[in-house]
Amino acid sequence: MPKKVDHELQRRRIAEALWRLVGRGGLEAVSMRDVAAEAGLSSAQHYFANKDEMLRFALVYLVERSTRRIHQRIADSPERVPPRTVLKDVIADLLFSEEQYRDQARVWAGYLAKATVEPKLAEFYQTVYAELGDVVAGLFRAARDTGGAPADLDPDRAAVSLLALADGLTLHVLIGLRTHETALAALTDHLDALLRTSDDG
Repeated sequence: MPKKVDHELQRRRIAEALWRLVGRGGLEAVSMRDVAAEAGLSSAQHYFANKDEMLRFALVYLVERSTRRIHQRIADSPERVPPRTVLKDVIADLLFSEEQYRDQARVWAGYLAKATVEPKLAEFYQTVYAELGDVVAGLFRAARDTGGAPADLDPDRAAVSLLALADGLTLHVLIGLRTHETALAALTDHLDALLRTSDDG
């Protein structure tokens, strides 16, 4: 009896292989044949109709994994942990980890550049940022309402500035202008400034 293939698992395997190729040579270096070889498969066409479909799946999968990680980090925080502490944990996911910079951060940045000239891709990014902004704004709102942030803090504006800074710092790390350590320190400093109350001195 032929071995049953998990179709979705193979698609994710192909996406992860694509990330690695992008990490080494950028989006332009990606072909269905090379991705299949990187994934250890004879062909990617059994799982994707064309290169565009494969590229889109790889991006969606990347976003889903990142979003799931952030939601899990929030869900795993004990109820007694202040929202400002949870926010400090979340920024570690807003700024890709050092390991993820080898491929996933380059995938994110590469697609983001394409989104400036591709309306459908831009719409996708707008949706992702809106949903992530709601999550981060909710944490800022909870911090403000529990005394962990200034009473006049605007949660939505705070979320916008934090996400924008995270994106900018990601690009800085990718081009070697900043180290991951200094980028994370800058993001943490910005968060501390947003959350600073009169009780903090």
